[in-house]
Amino acid sequence: EGGYDLLALSQSIKEHLRALYED
Repeated sequence: EGGYDLLALSQSIKEHLRALYED
């Protein structure tokens, strides 16, 4: 379960970084 939180967090950060780069 803890790993899932980390996975979701990592994906969220990746999406956020991608949005920043796209801007």
